[in-house]
Amino acid sequence: MAQSDDLMAIAAAHAAQQAITTIRDDYADAEQSLKSSLETGDTAAAAVEMRRLADLQSQAQLLSQMTGAGGGQRQQAQSQYTDAELKWLQRNPGIASDPRKMAEVVGGANALVQMHGNDPNYRNSPEYIAAIDTIAGNHRHSADAELTPDGVLEICKSKFGAVTPDEYNAGVNRLQQEKRLGVRK
Repeated sequence: MAQSDDLMAIAAAHAAQQAITTIRDDYADAEQSLKSSLETGDTAAAAVEMRRLADLQSQAQLLSQMTGAGGGQRQQAQSQYTDAELKWLQRNPGIASDPRKMAEVVGGANALVQMHGNDPNYRNSPEYIAAIDTIAGNHRHSADAELTPDGVLEICKSKFGAVTPDEYNAGVNRLQQEKRLGVRK
């Protein structure tokens, strides 16, 4: 019985290693597709490829953890956030608190950093943050985009001219008061 278990473990490890190899090939293909999508400006296709990269990375990590395979090949998660990433997380608290969405964003971010040769300056660049917004679905006309305070101010500016955060907050407070008094629904 022990020999049968050993054979099963060896077969499982071999299958996992084959799956990891296939995932690496798929990952390289997805990276190339992402690069060409970004070059052509097709943000919808880029978002799909970023999600695909995140899924593939998660699959490889899960298989590696389950079997103990690929220890040297596993990608390391980013240990800390840059200033730009922290500001992005503060502007997007709904994403930061959603583990599934956050895993998707981190996977895509890791893929972006790897594509740019792990350049530490890239993680603070406006292009990187814009790409993170694309991964998260935070583009202006996206139904899934998270409405942030900055986004609300941008909407107010485009419709009513310049509005400061204090003016906006005063308007919100006045609206809440009028709703409590029954003046507005």
